[in-house]
Amino acid sequence: MTLTQPLRFMGAPGSPYTRKMLAYMRYRHISYEFMLGDQSTNLGLPKPKVELLPTFYLPNDEGEIEAVVDSTPLIRRFEQAFSGRETVPSNPMLGFINYLIEDYADEWLT
Repeated sequence: MTLTQPLRFMGAPGSPYTRKMLAYMRYRHISYEFMLGDQSTNLGLPKPKVELLPTFYLPNDEGEIEAVVDSTPLIRRFEQAFSGRETVPSNPMLGFINYLIEDYADEWLT
């Protein structure tokens, strides 16, 4: 994915999922614009199907902006779209262990 402008996403500072995505974006050196509160209406951004935080505003296959939520699939999507400083191991066994730990921490520790 080639960025012509920073990725936009909305979140809450105290949300563990927002903090997870902020840490991920910083580690991967992916340019982003973090929005607090509900600025999406003022900016003409679409509403997500399920209102969860963080919400990313990404282009779909037709080039239209869509609201995307859920940190785990977003990380998988970004791992495919951006190169360098990957967070998911390329080794299949380590990748599976990484998935188990991430899913456990994401669903059971928050």
